Amino acid sequence: MSEWADLPDLILSEITRCISVYDDFVNFGAVCKAWQLVYSTIKLPLSPRCPWLLLAEEKEQKNHTHVFFNVFDSKVYNFKLPELAGRICIGTSFGWFLSVGIDFQMNLFHPLSKHQLSLPPHPYVWERYCNFELIPLDYRDVFLYKCVLSSYPWNSVTREYDRDCIIMIIYTNFKTLAFTRPGYKAWIDIKCDS
Repeated sequence: MSEWADLPDLILSEITRCISVYDDFVNFGAVCKAWQLVYSTIKLPLSPRCPWLLLAEEKEQKNHTHVFFNVFDSKVYNFKLPELAGRICIGTSFGWFLSVGIDFQMNLFHPLSKHQLSLPPHPYVWERYCNFELIPLDYRDVFLYKCVLSSYPWNSVTREYDRDCIIMIIYTNFKTLAFTRPGYKAWIDIKCDS
């Protein structure tokens, strides 16, 4: 057995705190069986070194597999993501997706670690849904156009969601801006003159 396998858990934990990209975390797990065990029990919401593309789902897909293409190494990765069943995904930054369910519940979802951050429902959609002005499939075409993050929403030092992260969306046919932060109970619309 190598000396690497005998490192105390506290040291391994400190090493994982220094890892900032998903590719390095996979390499960490490949060092030896002891490190593989740490890798399999700790799921950090890390971004890949280079952005991955989420390829379109097949309509008849029943096994919840989503396909990602890594531009850096031209490899295709398949991930079973039942957490995304019945949800649309809108690309965001830092490896997180905004996912919206048929119930209009919004989450930030990290597909590699499977971390989820619940976001408040947006009142524009929620009011129309409750008043039967929208049926669940209507919003797929008219509600969300874009979502971006101001920063990485996970703090790897505190192992908590970073409340300084701003989640901004463009929504409706009128291209309205709104934002929220981890822990906020509502979206805040940004009024601007056209």
